[in-house]
Amino acid sequence: MIKVYFQASSVLASYNLDLPKALSSETDVYVDIEHPLLYTIYLYERLHGKYSMLKAIPPYVDRFVQKWIMRKADVIHLNSLNIKFAKKAKKLSKPVVAVLHAAPFPRETYEAINDYVDIYVAPSNFTRQNEEMKLGLKKIVVIHHGIDTELFNPTISRETAGRKLGIPLNAKVILWNDRISPEKILRSLLKP
Repeated sequence: MIKVYFQASSVLASYNLDLPKALSSETDVYVDIEHPLLYTIYLYERLHGKYSMLKAIPPYVDRFVQKWIMRKADVIHLNSLNIKFAKKAKKLSKPVVAVLHAAPFPRETYEAINDYVDIYVAPSNFTRQNEEMKLGLKKIVVIHHGIDTELFNPTISRETAGRKLGIPLNAKVILWNDRISPEKILRSLLKP
């Protein structure tokens, strides 16, 4: 069984806990939770049976434990371009996968970390195209974000969904399914 060291870099539980949970059906996943609020969410949900299969490393844990777990892992999965983690992984001769969630990044960021990352993952073709000229020959693989089909169910009719949400049937609905940050250019959606 493959062992994955998963660096959880933000408070976003849907990515930093649900993705490792999905991975854990085929692998051993060690989630290094840096953010105290995310760890609180993890503990609460674990009490209710949601994340019982995950092995979590709490924030502020002794760095010796972190290095010991990295040593046991087969793959290091970085959710941020964290040079410190990437260097540690390479010292341990571990393959490093870095996800380009918060792209765009300056070329200097890639120059600092490129020697320590084996492959990059972009969440969209747009991100891949915008970042690949800065990365040189490094490979970027596109893996789109998944969805929880039990929560987001396409079989519910528009009328049923509108009734449940209290939205009139003739209303125009726009869904923004992303964080609000400058590179997302939300204002372009709002322009007439």
